[in-house]
Amino acid sequence: MSYSFTVRAATREAVKDLVRAEMEKVLALQPSHQIDIEHALANAMGAIDLVPEDSERDLVVTCNGYVSWVGTWGADPRTLGVSVGCSVHLIAREPA
Repeated sequence: MSYSFTVRAATREAVKDLVRAEMEKVLALQPSHQIDIEHALANAMGAIDLVPEDSERDLVVTCNGYVSWVGTWGADPRTLGVSVGCSVHLIAREPA
């Protein structure tokens, strides 16, 4: 199962809240991400903390990842692979 989303906000705290909300949506739709959600969130939060806030720019965060397995999920799956990715950029703020 895979996911990808992008969020945008003016502050670190606001963009972190949006990332958490999107990851909760992913988890609700794809319970297999129970095995990597903590790592995905830690990765995103760490990356966000590396980019400074700027009064003229928004923080844009893109997260993506996947989990692959064999077997029946919920019974006895064996994880074959996992990917956790995040990028953070500052872009010009759109006029209000």
